[in-house]
Amino acid sequence: MPLNTCRTRTGFTLVEMMMVVVIIGMMAIISVPRIGTTVARSRIAALEVVVVSDLERAFALATRTRRPITVTYDSSTKQLLTKDRAAGTTLSARYLGKTAELSVTSVTLAPSKGITIFPTGLADTTLSVTIANGSFSRLVRSTIAGQIVRQ
Repeated sequence: MPLNTCRTRTGFTLVEMMMVVVIIGMMAIISVPRIGTTVARSRIAALEVVVVSDLERAFALATRTRRPITVTYDSSTKQLLTKDRAAGTTLSARYLGKTAELSVTSVTLAPSKGITIFPTGLADTTLSVTIANGSFSRLVRSTIAGQIVRQ
């Protein structure tokens, strides 16, 4: 009686494994540009939240301390400065340049002189802060009454 033994194959061949590696590599190459744009957008969004927080804090400080507060941007040091206008002291300085976690290419304030927030909680003018990272940019606006709007 002949033995009819069928061997079942277990495992994968080298060709099958190489096909899987090639497919995974192609998927990684396709997804890398999308990851880069997502990271750039999230960095700008994170910095936008920081600027909104600093502006809200400046309005709160002016009313709480009953002193005029100025918010300016120093392009040479790349810092958003919050100062007590009467005493001339710097209350906070936020670095908005390139760091490991924030890669900002430009920050602009309109008006470029910044704003003064009076103890009544009103500012002398509206403020627009534009934060850009390559082709991505975000705009933060402050009204005279202190409302901060992200756009």
